[in-house]
Amino acid sequence: WYQRRVREAVVSTQSTGGRLTRIFFSGTCFFAPHQNGNWLKLELAAAAPIRSVTVYPRLDYYPKLSIDDAMVRVGDSQCGTIKYDPSRLYYEVECNGIQGNQITVSKLGWLSVCEVVVNAAAQS
Repeated sequence: WYQRRVREAVVSTQSTGGRLTRIFFSGTCFFAPHQNGNWLKLELAAAAPIRSVTVYPRLDYYPKLSIDDAMVRVGDSQCGTIKYDPSRLYYEVECNGIQGNQITVSKLGWLSVCEVVVNAAAQS
């Protein structure tokens, strides 16, 4: 689904449905097994300047393997790469206003994501 709020766009997929949980068996997480080129792509209804993308990884099973080195992109532009930190419950990757309507989280090997929130930049 797609929901737009003042200065913020929130996108949910099967990796979510809007419920914040990081336990895979709750039915809200996405999982791709060990292989090359795993990705999760979100498409907004319209292009917007993206301030940041917040990624909630799976935390109940091998969290480092599931999220370490995941790359976040808006269209063809890279926002940044997630580096696993055992003290973090989520990762906010800055996109600095990159304009786009497709957000991709990708990595080699396992990829497991439980929520992705796309935060739109303030428009003047």
